Amino acid sequence: MPDPAGSTPASADPAHSPTPRPAGVQSELGVVRLLTAVSGGVSALVVLSAFTVVVQPNALPLPGWYRILLLAVFVFPVVVAILCPGCGLRALRRLSLAAVLAQLGALAVLLLLVVVPPGLGGIAVPPVAQLPWMLTTSGVVVVAAVVAWGARGGWIVLGVIGVSVQLLRILVHDDLPNAIVNDVQTMVAAMVACLLSTALVAAGAELDRAVAAAGAAASTLAAERARREARVKTEALVHDEILATLLFASHDDDALRGAVAVQAAGARQEIHDLAGTAERNGGAAALAPHPNGVAARPGSPAAADGVMPRAVAVNRAAGERIPVDAYLHQLRQIVAETDAGARLVIASRPARGAGRVSWPPAGIDVEAGHALAGAVRQALVNARRHAGPEALRSVTVTGADGALRIEVRDTGRGFDPVAVAPDRMGVATSILARVNGVPGGSAGVRSAPGRGTVVTLEWAEQPSGNPFEAPRPPHTELALGPVLENTPDGQAGRPLLLAMRWAVLAFLVAQAVMAFTAFERSSGSWTSLVALLGLAAATALVGWRDLRRPSRWRTAVVVALVVATPATIFLPSSRSSLDYWDAWYLYGCAFVLAALVLRGRRTAAIVGFVLMSAVTLAAVRVFGYGATEVAAAIVRPAVIMGVGLAADAALTRLRRRTRAQRSAELAARHDEAYQAASRAELTERARHLEGIVGPMLDRLASGEPLTPTEARECAVLEGLLRDHYRGGRLAREPLTRAVMAARRRGVDVMLLDDGPALDEPELAAVVEWMRGELEQAASGRFTGRILPEGRETRASVVLGDTSRSFATPLPR
Repeated sequence: MPDPAGSTPASADPAHSPTPRPAGVQSELGVVRLLTAVSGGVSALVVLSAFTVVVQPNALPLPGWYRILLLAVFVFPVVVAILCPGCGLRALRRLSLAAVLAQLGALAVLLLLVVVPPGLGGIAVPPVAQLPWMLTTSGVVVVAAVVAWGARGGWIVLGVIGVSVQLLRILVHDDLPNAIVNDVQTMVAAMVACLLSTALVAAGAELDRAVAAAGAAASTLAAERARREARVKTEALVHDEILATLLFASHDDDALRGAVAVQAAGARQEIHDLAGTAERNGGAAALAPHPNGVAARPGSPAAADGVMPRAVAVNRAAGERIPVDAYLHQLRQIVAETDAGARLVIASRPARGAGRVSWPPAGIDVEAGHALAGAVRQALVNARRHAGPEALRSVTVTGADGALRIEVRDTGRGFDPVAVAPDRMGVATSILARVNGVPGGSAGVRSAPGRGTVVTLEWAEQPSGNPFEAPRPPHTELALGPVLENTPDGQAGRPLLLAMRWAVLAFLVAQAVMAFTAFERSSGSWTSLVALLGLAAATALVGWRDLRRPSRWRTAVVVALVVATPATIFLPSSRSSLDYWDAWYLYGCAFVLAALVLRGRRTAAIVGFVLMSAVTLAAVRVFGYGATEVAAAIVRPAVIMGVGLAADAALTRLRRRTRAQRSAELAARHDEAYQAASRAELTERARHLEGIVGPMLDRLASGEPLTPTEARECAVLEGLLRDHYRGGRLAREPLTRAVMAARRRGVDVMLLDDGPALDEPELAAVVEWMRGELEQAASGRFTGRILPEGRETRASVVLGDTSRSFATPLPR
């Protein structure tokens, strides 16, 4: 819409546009903190298991200082996990790097101790020895490497540790079946940890980028909205206060001089308040009497002739509310001052439903109340002017279901809304645009010739409680399981889904290696192969086409297979004991159950683990297997299950916090951009109005009689302001100066912009041509117009009965 208050507002200059602050890296930081906390918990379990469960009868003899060093290496991630809530992203990456270097250093030191002869500081390696179990675990250090260096760093560290451990096993002759099973299980766990941590960190970073993009979009929309509302507010001020003041002043009627002085003082104050509002959070103004306490009395010439009674905008805080009773009292005053003959009806309809209220329970939003009150005044003024002397006028205020509804009705002549000229500002600017621009506001006009007019104004609280509806970022979730059901079609991000599939493939290959190792070691017992089939079937049934929650029947079948797989222990075999390597499938079953936990079937997974453990313990009791190896075989699945449950709980909590942070970030960016743009726009528009009409309003407010030149200048200024509204692109130099000079000569000038987009050279040519035509007009009525699309020429001028068209035709 054309600018009604001056040439180029501040918002048109990109330099004045607010620069939104960048969004924080909350999502990626939350993921890194989560991974650090889980890694610390796993490291604590490793240390605890090394001292309580893991038995190594042929442990490699190590010096005491190295044992202390090894313990410190694995306690360090626990300390980092404790500190991580207060650490930023950079600090966590540095601490993770320290953890990686510490474990790699411990491996390097052990390698030196093994290869260096005892006489030179090395250790004597017995014929058969076992590596320290803690040093063979790699999941924690791989996750730390992903945090510190990214996916490539995680895979490099995994490879270095895998090669180093195997090299050490060769040097100390540690090739027992338990060692093979341990390394395979550890490698699988580390690969899964690397894949998932990489995908989660990437998802967190992507979410931060999405939030930043959405924040930028929210800032842009907020700035556009602020500029639009500032324009509407300014246009309403121009129409309701300034144009009427200048128009009546141009007549220089002694009977109206007092009312015009009051109106001019009020309009001058409104311009000041417009700029003052910009300095108060870009916000709102409350309804209050004019500071001087002067207003047009009911029935006074000012009221009768249409000089608007006023409710001046003063200091308002954004989000401030007016109690319903106080607002209704203000409406009574406005109706009485504007139209003493109008009937006011205030009613409330019974609320529908339990807990519903008739009037807005928190009161009326100040911005909405100000807009509604101004629209009521304008509707009453229009009815007085146009409905006819016999028309009945009424204002009905209704509260229903927490909303406010106002109807201004007259029984007068009516009109055809479609036929209203586009340059008429009363209905379009002071009623419709003013109310529709308020969050929760709506306005409409119903009328027909001979059937009266009904103006409907409504305001209701926004459902979200936030007057601004900022755009949502692209939906990216950080958790698995039920969280993914909230994504479109239950689809996770492609990197996460691919990572899960690769992890499943690696898991199945590792289970096959352990199954065939057990098959070979058990002299051809088929129980390990049966267990492999059950485990593979359970893994496949979890489903990996997407990451949605599996159905109940599929979950039940998976749990049944997981419970049946350990039951192979009851099958006939030649085993006399349940060794750690022979119970390899328990670890695989725990992985499947952990996958169910992360896919939203926590209860079923817990039940399955309990039943699996019960079956295993029952077999131990029936066959009398040794408790030590059984404990070692059970503890690792229990750790996997515990980590899965902890990760699920932590991811769920992270998801909720991330959503809250995203909402708060977007709301803050939206509000910040809105206020900045509103301040800039209102300040600039107030400055333009001050420059155009400020001195004249001061002159009118003095109440002194005007000279004929000053009266003509009032008409010139009134026309100039209208030109800015209806003249659009034509309201520019040098045509503006020519228009003012013509009006001073007595020419009645009207500028209309109804045409399509023109490039700058074309527009400049039209303006220059129209200026030349206007300078030749000595009197009469001059209409300059940019013609609508589809006409033969771009513009025309009409002076009296003579019409001329712009010489350059439109291209065909």
